[in-house]
Amino acid sequence: MSNIRKYAFETEFTPEGEIMREPPKRITPEEVSAAGNEGYERGKNDATAQAERRTAAALEAIADATSAVLTRLDAESQAMRAE
Repeated sequence: MSNIRKYAFETEFTPEGEIMREPPKRITPEEVSAAGNEGYERGKNDATAQAERRTAAALEAIADATSAVLTRLDAESQAMRAE
């Protein structure tokens, strides 16, 4: 048997019988929970992507600094061999 529901008189009609205003949409607790979970996952994914970008930038800076140090060490090594 289907669920019986009282008529709430929320829909307004014009004198011609057309619908003038629909009732406000009711949001179920399941929809609220689903939207919250979706927002949480989106935020988590955004934070993960941001952390990965920062990690990549830090690793690139470390690689650049290491390359500069190795270049200087190589130059000093060449200078010491020349002496």
